[in-house]
Amino acid sequence: MRAVVYIGGSHLIPGLVELELNLPLSARKKLLVIYNPKAGAQRNIFDATLSRLRDLGVAVVVRETTGPGSARDLARSATETGGYDAVIAAGGDGTVNETVNGLSGHPIPYGIIPIGTANVLALEIGLAQDAETVARTLVEGPVRAIVPGVINGRLFLLMVGAGWDGRLVAHTTTRLKRLFGKFAFLGHALQLLWQNRVPRLRVVAEGTRHPASWVIVSNVARYAGSFLLAPEERLERAGFTLVLFNRQTRLGFLRDLVSLALGKIERADSIQSMRVAEVVIEGDPSEPVQADGDFVGYLPARITLANHSLNLIVPANHCAPTGMRPLGIQRHV
Repeated sequence: MRAVVYIGGSHLIPGLVELELNLPLSARKKLLVIYNPKAGAQRNIFDATLSRLRDLGVAVVVRETTGPGSARDLARSATETGGYDAVIAAGGDGTVNETVNGLSGHPIPYGIIPIGTANVLALEIGLAQDAETVARTLVEGPVRAIVPGVINGRLFLLMVGAGWDGRLVAHTTTRLKRLFGKFAFLGHALQLLWQNRVPRLRVVAEGTRHPASWVIVSNVARYAGSFLLAPEERLERAGFTLVLFNRQTRLGFLRDLVSLALGKIERADSIQSMRVAEVVIEGDPSEPVQADGDFVGYLPARITLANHSLNLIVPANHCAPTGMRPLGIQRHV
């Protein structure tokens, strides 16, 4: 099998060389699985995937996370000790985020066992939530080079949000997400909406300043699960879609939520989107910011592209966006 990865357009990443590798289908024989036992409520998928991997002759080493930053440290340790064909994040999008921060600057492939609340990354790459598909993908799936974003020095894969959703993520506990799933966010959204003032944000992009009450900087098409936010956006495409929500009333915010839920944000006069490579979000320093569904700090936030790629294992039927050019596996020098 010729492992092929993709990178968008003519975007050049310093410090990388192109290298094409011909890998046998059974190339991955030893996997480190970083498992978040507090993620979601899909332990059955996790257990069945591990069982199927072992049936396929794969040596699986499982390490459980113990708290914030644990997945990052476990991933970093794996790159230092070596001996693994891939590092796998078993959890939600937040667990994946920590894992890739631990892998930053290392060419080892990484994959996912999606058992979290939203699992946006799994939806983006078309990874079905069944043990057979996940196991086969981790063992035999091709690798794609993904250019992550950086927010204030921290990597992210999916999106950054500030304003209403920054507040929402910051105030929704892991326990509530595990007990109520996406409904945990709904309850807190209604509470925050009526008990808090409307966020006042200032966004600088492409040399222009924009006001907003809610900002999303997205590296993917979907938001919070299956909601279609940026239909043209793809992980393999270097750059972001900046979405600005400009309504300054609570009722206006609810209208924007309905537009998002119905997939009609392009018809809403108060919502603006544009392609960008760098964004600065300013506002009250008490305003929280989320990245990949986890609280990561407060404003101000500077968002840029990383100067390296990460090697993501995807299903065999995952299609690269139109206009992407195939490259060999990219390795740091």
